[in-house]
Amino acid sequence: MDESDKVFFFINNMHPTIKFTFNQSSSSINFMDVKVYKDKNGGIQTTIHRKPTDTMSLLHYDSNHSDHLKSSIIYSQALRYNRVISDRENLIKELEILSRTLVLRGYPLHAFNKYINKALRWTQHDLINKIRTPKRDRMLSMVTIHTSIGKSINRIIRKHWDIIKQDNHLRNIWPTPPVTTYMKTTSI
Repeated sequence: MDESDKVFFFINNMHPTIKFTFNQSSSSINFMDVKVYKDKNGGIQTTIHRKPTDTMSLLHYDSNHSDHLKSSIIYSQALRYNRVISDRENLIKELEILSRTLVLRGYPLHAFNKYINKALRWTQHDLINKIRTPKRDRMLSMVTIHTSIGKSINRIIRKHWDIIKQDNHLRNIWPTPPVTTYMKTTSI
């Protein structure tokens, strides 16, 4: 029994109902959602790792969630793929799988193409090593109820944001439009 087998045996005997799996390979290793592997030239590459139980069950487009949440799902998944996958050909292949999944979940083609392209504006190096957007230390957050009234308030503020931008004092307090956050309404 080698050292890795001893560790595997030890952790699987720590608790009667928690069991771990352990896959050994001389060419790859999986950690969380990342697979690190040796390419044909002996270089190190990374890609997405999916567990056998992964169903890629993303939020359905017809669900009763706000549009910005649905677009955020597309963008964050594409950004994650771009950050994790080091080989460009593999990245394109995995984004095609993501796109097919989004189609099956009811997302219109124009919706995910926009956000996938937005995520591809960054290089993997930039995503890992740099801050992508400037910090907004004076960002205004506006919390409203997730109803048509809350959405109307958000639209009105965005529509008339020029009024605040023209006022020197208000522009100094709020240099950027507020980020809207919706809270759940009280349920029965």
